[in-house]
Amino acid sequence: ASMFTTAATMSRSGAPAFEQIDLERPISLIVAWERGDTYDAGYVKADDPVTTHLRGACVRTLEEFGSRDPREYFADMQLEDEEFLFVNDEDLVSDSPVAEHVLPARRLPTINSRSLPKRRLALYAALLGNGDQMVAFVRKTNPRNGVRSGTLLGSLGNTLTKIDKPIFTLDDRFD
Repeated sequence: ASMFTTAATMSRSGAPAFEQIDLERPISLIVAWERGDTYDAGYVKADDPVTTHLRGACVRTLEEFGSRDPREYFADMQLEDEEFLFVNDEDLVSDSPVAEHVLPARRLPTINSRSLPKRRLALYAALLGNGDQMVAFVRKTNPRNGVRSGTLLGSLGNTLTKIDKPIFTLDDRFD
C-alpha cells in the first residue's frame, strides 16, 4: 500500500475516506533503507519548493485513488488495474516493518548529505501530521539519482559547476 495512517480516515465500509485527510498539516520527508530484514529511516529537511512538490504528489495520488475502486487486502489476492489496495487491519499495519518507520512513534534522526547511508534507499515517504493523526504517502523507489561511476553531474548557472552532494529525484505521485 502506498498510504499508511494512524488517523481515523476510514469510511463505514472500511475503505479509506480520502476527504478526511487534511493536506495542509505539517509535512515531512522520510527516507528508508534496508538493514538486514528490516528498515532504518530518517527525516530529510526540505525547503518550501520541495514540500510544495510533495503536497502536490499527495493530491495527485488521492485523485488517482478516487477514480479507482477500493479493495481490501487479503493474502493471495489479485489486484486489477482499476482497483487500489487498502488494509483495514490495525495489527497488520502495526506489524509492517515499513509502517514503523513512515508512521514513527519516536522522532527519527535527521539525515543530511554526510549522514546519508551509502547503501541504496528503499523508499521515501511524505508524512503529513504528527502524533496520532499521521498519514504517510509512500513511494517504493530510491529517490537518489542513479548517476553512474565515472560520470559528472553538473548544474548550469553562469558556469557549469560539479554537483558533489547526493541528488534526489522525487516523483509527482506515490505508489
